[in-house]
Amino acid sequence: TCALPISATQPAAPATPVSTTSAPATGPVAPAGPGPCPAAALKASLGQGQGAAGTLYQVLVLTNVSASTCTLYGYPGVSFVTGEGGAVIGAPASRNPLIADTLVTLPPGHAASALTGIADTGALPAAACKPGSAGLLQIYPPGDRSALFLTYRAEVCTRPGEKFMT
Repeated sequence: TCALPISATQPAAPATPVSTTSAPATGPVAPAGPGPCPAAALKASLGQGQGAAGTLYQVLVLTNVSASTCTLYGYPGVSFVTGEGGAVIGAPASRNPLIADTLVTLPPGHAASALTGIADTGALPAAACKPGSAGLLQIYPPGDRSALFLTYRAEVCTRPGEKFMT
């Protein structure tokens, strides 16, 4: 997960009013709205990055490349991995418990973003961190078990379970 949950990065389409009428108990149930965005409907890319106080902050952008509107709710799962389907390097990013999950509706072509922070390995004890290089981010859209992969080179903590991402 990331330091900040998914948020809209482009203006969303105008909301369509929903009328509410009671349907007979045996009648069909209207859908509640667009479903979640699966990984296959999204393209991951990097937004702007910036360093501050021993941490590199990187915006991760998820763009809806499908023909249907879909939603993202909450935090994506983010970690560095050794390769597609490979092992997690260090520990996955942790959540910021002070930031609530949000629902973002993504029409086709629109994007949402999340912010992740990566600790500067030079500011951490080498014995505890075991610094090394990584080159691939694994990103799970909120609520999905299929991952997107994004090339991103960084010096990271390679010790298993070591937390260096938020």
